[in-house]
Amino acid sequence: MRKADTADMIMLTEVDSTWHVLLIERGDDPFKGKLALPGGYLDEGENSEEAAKRETLEEVSLTVEVPITFVGTYGERGRDPRGHVVSDAYVVVLNGMPKPKAGDDARKAEWVLVSEALNQTLAFDHGKILRDALKKAGVKI
Repeated sequence: MRKADTADMIMLTEVDSTWHVLLIERGDDPFKGKLALPGGYLDEGENSEEAAKRETLEEVSLTVEVPITFVGTYGERGRDPRGHVVSDAYVVVLNGMPKPKAGDDARKAEWVLVSEALNQTLAFDHGKILRDALKKAGVKI
């Protein structure tokens, strides 16, 4: 089986001393209907940072123009039921809460309280990725 490369974006913002994360509701299997981080497959000739920014634009209609920070690479067996998928994750902390608009394979896009996101099962291993991103960004919940 061939390996597939993906990239995920963790978008965080603090409003009224409360942290929020931008999540999508998946419109397709696997994990149809589950909340997930924006992300997807790398296109030919694209690096993972470029893919994370492109997927964010495609799935939530937001352009990331500020520097993003690499969180880590995730490739545990079984993280994606479609096969051997390795994802690079990036985090960005925004000032304010821009309004997302779902697109591509996202059924919905919304800002969710980080505390609520951590208390539910996100698609793939996105709960672990979110926890790692919070540490990387220095966010304490």
